[in-house]
Amino acid sequence: LHAYIQGPTVVYSEFPNVDWYCKDNQRRDVWYYRGRKMVCVNNPDFVDFVKQKIAAVAKLGVDGVFIDNVFMGQLTMPVFKDKLPFVFAGCYCEHCIAKYQEEKHSDIPSDFEENTKATREYLDWRVGCLTQFLSQLSSFAHERDLLFGSNSYDPHFLPKYTYGIKNKDLDKIQDYHLFES
Repeated sequence: LHAYIQGPTVVYSEFPNVDWYCKDNQRRDVWYYRGRKMVCVNNPDFVDFVKQKIAAVAKLGVDGVFIDNVFMGQLTMPVFKDKLPFVFAGCYCEHCIAKYQEEKHSDIPSDFEENTKATREYLDWRVGCLTQFLSQLSSFAHERDLLFGSNSYDPHFLPKYTYGIKNKDLDKIQDYHLFES
C-alpha cells in the first residue's frame, strides 16, 4: 500500500499565505490546472511541507509513497529528439533566480531562441533541481523504511525538456517509476 502525495502542484485557495509558487519569465504565477498552481521545487518551505506529509503517512503503516505530477514549473509543448523548446520552461521565482546565479554565475535565460547554449545549460540545471528535489524526498522516505516512486510521464516525449526530468537519473534514487501512458 502506497500513500499518494500530490507533487509540486497545489490548490492555491488552500494555501493563500505561502510563497511557494513558480513564476514564468514574466514573473506571473504558473498555473497547472483550473484552481491549481505550480509550486517551486527549490523552495525550502515547500520541500519541508512535503517531508512533513511523508512523515505523517509513515506513521500510518504504509509500504511507500508515490509523488504525482512531478515537474518543474512552466511546461513546454512536447518536443521530440533533441529540439529545444522555443518558449520559456521552468521557474523564474526568486529562489530559482538566486540559486541559478549562485551556481552558474549568470541569469536564467528568458528568451530560449536567443542563445541556445544558455538555454541548454538552464534546462540541464532544471533537471538537476528536480532530481535533487526527488532525491531529498526519496532519502527522507527511505529513512522511514518506505519505498519511493514518482510519476515519470511518457518517455517518448523528451521529458528532459518537457517536464524537467531525466528518467535514467531517477533510476538511481527511486524504487519504481509510474508511466501514465
